[in-house]
Amino acid sequence: MNTINDIKSRIINTLSNVGKTEYFSVYTTTGEEVKIRVGNHSGNRLNNGETKTLSFITNRTEQSKSGYNAMIEEWVVDMETGLTDTFQTIEQVLDWEDVSDNQEAAEELNFELI
Repeated sequence: MNTINDIKSRIINTLSNVGKTEYFSVYTTTGEEVKIRVGNHSGNRLNNGETKTLSFITNRTEQSKSGYNAMIEEWVVDMETGLTDTFQTIEQVLDWEDVSDNQEAAEELNFELI
């Protein structure tokens, strides 16, 4: 999984066969780690702690204020159109969130930051 297109394909494949929530890490163009969350419901305060998380889901569930996690940015994906609830493609969301299109190089930057 090296490009934004590879990441999008993994998100779509996981959403198509969602049984449980899946997490994986990607890197921004500056080497910062970001978690990708893929599931069939909204994230909550128990998910991820302090790590920025981009969540792609099939169904939004209501959260009480005490259950909300500010570190999670979330999009509902329409599996028929491939668009999110903000009318963007997954690739556009990943690009907007500065996810690197060269994950190997970005991961190396992450190790240099540590």
